[in-house]
Amino acid sequence: EKEAARQKKQYVDSQGGFFKALKFAFTHKQLFWLAVAQGMFMYGMVITTYYETTMTYGYAQQFMENGMALDAAKNSATALVTQALIAFPFSNSICQLLQGFLADRAGRKPTAIILSAITIVSFALFYLGSNMGWHPYCVGLLAGAAVGSYWGASDIFGMMETESVPTNLRSSTISALPIFSGVIYSVSLLASMILINVLGDAKIGIVCLLIAIPGMVISLLIMSAKVKETKGIDLGSVRGDEFEN
Repeated sequence: EKEAARQKKQYVDSQGGFFKALKFAFTHKQLFWLAVAQGMFMYGMVITTYYETTMTYGYAQQFMENGMALDAAKNSATALVTQALIAFPFSNSICQLLQGFLADRAGRKPTAIILSAITIVSFALFYLGSNMGWHPYCVGLLAGAAVGSYWGASDIFGMMETESVPTNLRSSTISALPIFSGVIYSVSLLASMILINVLGDAKIGIVCLLIAIPGMVISLLIMSAKVKETKGIDLGSVRGDEFEN
C-alpha cells in the first residue's frame, strides 16, 4: 500500500504545468545543470549571427592596412567573403550530420562535449584566419564548422533534457527550460549589443570572440563535471532521479 501510495503521489506530482516544470528542474540536479550549461552555451549564438560580418571586417582590415578607406576595403573584401561562403555549407552540413551518428554510437554527453569543443576551436581559428588573410576556402570551412557544430550541440542539449524528464511532465518542462536558459543567455545578448554599439561594427568579431568563447568553455566544463549520460534511458519509465547520484 505504501509503495502504491508513493507511486500515485509521484504520478500526481509529475503532471504538467509551468510552475511544476520549473520546480522539477530546480530540484533535480541533472535538469538544473543541463539548463545552466545550455544557457552558457547560448553565448555562442552570436557566432551564428555575425560570422559573415566578422569575415567582412577581418578581410577588410588587410586592405585598410595598405591605406584603403573602410568602405572601399569592405567592397574589396566582398569577393573573398563570397569565396568563403562557397565552402561554408560543406563543413556546416558535415558537423550537423556528425551529431546523429555520434549521439547514438558514443552517447549524448560525449557528443555534446565534442561538438562544443569543435565550436570553440573552429570559431577561434575562423576569427584568426579572417583577420590574418588566410585563404577564403579555409576560413569558410572553419566558419561552417563553428556554426554547424554549434547547432548540433544545441540539439543534443535538447535531446538530453527530453530524456531526463518523466513522460507526464516532459512537454511542460521542455517548454519551461528555454525560459530559464534564456535568462542566462540574455546577459550575453545585452553585453554584445552594448559593446557593438560602443565599439562599432568593425569590432564585431572581437566582441563575439570575447563573449562566446568564455560562455561555451564554462558550458563544456559543466557538461563534463555535472551532467550524466542519458543514452539508453527508457522514456516511458524515466523518473528524473536516476541521475541524482
